[in-house]
Amino acid sequence: MSAFSRGCFLRLRFASKTCHPLQTFSFKSAQPRLLSSSTILRAVKKSPVKQSTTTAKIAPIPSKIPVSSIPYQSFAASLAQKTYTTTLYEAPSHRWYIWTSYGAASFFAIYASYVIYVYMDAPEGVPVWVPYVFGGCGFAMAIFAARLTLNVAGLVKSINAIPKSVLMASKNPAIARSAAKGPDLTIEVELRKMFPIPFFPARKLYAEPSEIVIPHSLAPPAVVLSPSELRARERQEEARHKKELEYEQSHIMSAGLRHASRAFFTLFTNARRAWTREGFMDLKVKKRFYKMDVLGGYALDNGRAIDRLVTIKKNAR
Repeated sequence: MSAFSRGCFLRLRFASKTCHPLQTFSFKSAQPRLLSSSTILRAVKKSPVKQSTTTAKIAPIPSKIPVSSIPYQSFAASLAQKTYTTTLYEAPSHRWYIWTSYGAASFFAIYASYVIYVYMDAPEGVPVWVPYVFGGCGFAMAIFAARLTLNVAGLVKSINAIPKSVLMASKNPAIARSAAKGPDLTIEVELRKMFPIPFFPARKLYAEPSEIVIPHSLAPPAVVLSPSELRARERQEEARHKKELEYEQSHIMSAGLRHASRAFFTLFTNARRAWTREGFMDLKVKKRFYKMDVLGGYALDNGRAIDRLVTIKKNAR
């Protein structure tokens, strides 16, 4: 019995010695492992990361640019820096005006010649005062003929702004030599030929912008329109053109009469302009006057380009 009990005690003691490390491991593993108790986090806590406090410095942007730092360039200087000719004005066709003036002048010249030839030596039986009266009428007709003929003289065909570099590259040596001593910008005024004679070039005048004078501004007064008003005006123009085209296409038989009516109206309008010189403005170039048509044609920037270059003086004459 005692031997049996000693054997059991030894077995229990041996079992307890062999199981002790297992119990110790399981006990330690059973403890709660808080995040704050980890060695890695403790090391992190001991050496905290330093945040960078340096920021990029941005240069202050000036709210306003000083006016003195902006280089000023006139319109004439900007045109002088170009490498090509700038068209400032292009006159409309004066075919009907020239034909009307020459036709009326021819009629008055023929009538004056006939009256002077017939009544200079009056036949017998004619009162004494008749040759003087008809002589005066013939003289007046000759004056009318001369005035109508001079309507065609001095008509401006085009106005161009030519830089100095373009003139110096001209094939004409005289123009190139004069351009070398001239200004940076030259205004070329081309006149219309009085007679359509072939192989004779049109006359051209060259002057500085300050040597050209006009009596009033070419550009009309500025009218400020809202976007809605501009769109409404464009719609009205489109509707008008569409209506005219539809009428032209639907009335083909009477198209010839309409075109003839427009031609006669143009003829009478130019006849009136031949007598009254309506729609022509005096253009003074180097103390001489020429006629510039302002009722049609093309003008750069609606005429504002010429206004910015030349001199505007009311009493130019």
